[in-house]
Amino acid sequence: MANHGTICVSVQELPVETVDGTRGDISRDLAILTRDQFSAVGGLQHHNAPWPNFLSLNNPAPLVLNQLSVQLRGDNGVLLDDLQPETTLVVKVQRDPAILQRESTDRLVQALGRNQPQAAANIPTNVGS
Repeated sequence: MANHGTICVSVQELPVETVDGTRGDISRDLAILTRDQFSAVGGLQHHNAPWPNFLSLNNPAPLVLNQLSVQLRGDNGVLLDDLQPETTLVVKVQRDPAILQRESTDRLVQALGRNQPQAAANIPTNVGS
């Protein structure tokens, strides 16, 4: 890793296309990490992103993932071959929070709509005025 200025991280199973500014082409990179973003932890190189790197997959249908194949490439586009035998990458997959909020609001409005006629039937009429 010491010979590479950057590490390009890609997962082939995800429908992501990004513009690679270093090579000027389209790639499947989820992140591009520079060497100065790594620190030594117990003699090993470590990178902990200071914030989540959210990517929109924009998949029109449910996406089934049974396996993720991660590729780490140098800035020349060649697969890195000088990594430790065990390299760990953490990926969190979640639905878009805006979509979850909209669906929750829709369910609430539907529930209120179903309860409205029932609530109107329970309104007492003026008795003894």
